[in-house]
Amino acid sequence: KMAQEDCCKQKEEQSAILTEWRKAEKEQKKRNAMCRQAYYDAMQLWKDGSNLAKEQRRRVAWGKPKLGKLEPQAPKPGTEQGKSGEVEGGNGEVTEDEQSDGNDDGMGTYGESGEE
Repeated sequence: KMAQEDCCKQKEEQSAILTEWRKAEKEQKKRNAMCRQAYYDAMQLWKDGSNLAKEQRRRVAWGKPKLGKLEPQAPKPGTEQGKSGEVEGGNGEVTEDEQSDGNDDGMGTYGESGEE
């Protein structure tokens, strides 16, 4: 009974965190959409100016607009199970596959063959 109450409490907390994350994600997407729209508007002005310059056989007066970096998405909050500090799926032993450096072609790191 006590474990079930703890589980329900954790679900409510996680739900609140996810709701807050979704709200922040919507705001971030809205800001990125506004940035993109400003870029598309500037690009249309540049294209119009470029076409006019071509008709008049002259160079475009200003450079092509760039979109630039958009605001990255915040990572989605996960469950608390994976945060205990343990490495999932490993027992601490290094296997033969993990020891090899992945070069199966017989060549060394700098191009020399392994037989030399």
